[in-house]
Amino acid sequence: MKALSVQPQITSASLKTQASQYNLKVSRGARYPRLNLGASLGSNYASSRTQGSAVNPQNYPFFEQIWNNLGQSVNLNLSIPIYSQRSIKSNIDRASINLLNMQLNEQNTKNQLRKSVEQAYTDLRAAINKYNATKEQLAAAELSYQAAEQKYNVGLMHATDFLIEKNTYFKARSNLVQAKYENIFKSKILDFYQGKPVTF
Repeated sequence: MKALSVQPQITSASLKTQASQYNLKVSRGARYPRLNLGASLGSNYASSRTQGSAVNPQNYPFFEQIWNNLGQSVNLNLSIPIYSQRSIKSNIDRASINLLNMQLNEQNTKNQLRKSVEQAYTDLRAAINKYNATKEQLAAAELSYQAAEQKYNVGLMHATDFLIEKNTYFKARSNLVQAKYENIFKSKILDFYQGKPVTF
């Protein structure tokens, strides 16, 4: 069904399911040891610091202080999860349940879309049938109206009966216009589900 590939709610549900799968992988990854490597480089400057003798102090320039006061560090950290008060297992269980929920939501979204498309198709078929039946009704009403008009013109029909025939004919015309636009509207709904541009 083409609607599954073009409707945004299906894409959204699919992406949420994928995100839940990655979340489950992240939760399972907490079982493994972690090795962290870090490094830092720092320096400092003091405007009151001077160089030379105490009798004849000289300013200690900024860039000289920065390059002369460098400090470096490297650290390596290994953490092994041995006992985590079942928090890792609980997180994995929660992530598994969340993934199952997202998969069910995705399937439910697909089912709802299928139901909507099938309903739109059924409505379109009904609108087409109604339009064809209304055309036949209009043709019959037009013949009846023409016959009534001829009878009325020669005095064989009362004015009230003629007005009833005339109203029936105009009502049939109105019903045909309504059925026509209902048919167009239902076809556009089906076009929307198929990802076609909706134009009138």
